[in-house]
Amino acid sequence: MKFLAILKDSFREALDSKVFYAMIGLSLLLILLVGSVSFKPLSADEALPKHRKRPRLQSGSIGIAAAALEGRSQICRLRG
Repeated sequence: MKFLAILKDSFREALDSKVFYAMIGLSLLLILLVGSVSFKPLSADEALPKHRKRPRLQSGSIGIAAAALEGRSQICRLRG
């Protein structure tokens, strides 16, 4: 019962110092901000061409070696 008395007193003090009203206002502002954010989900046909344009990264030592060899061949093409 003592907990409820402390909670009630804290609520009254928050109302008195206008902290409660400020927190309600900030909460409503945040809700409006989040509510205004939207996104457009893409279908697979729309999303995949964007991913195909990115260079593929390979994992593991074989991928690193292949990337290094590919880089060397491009440097050789530039030099001569």
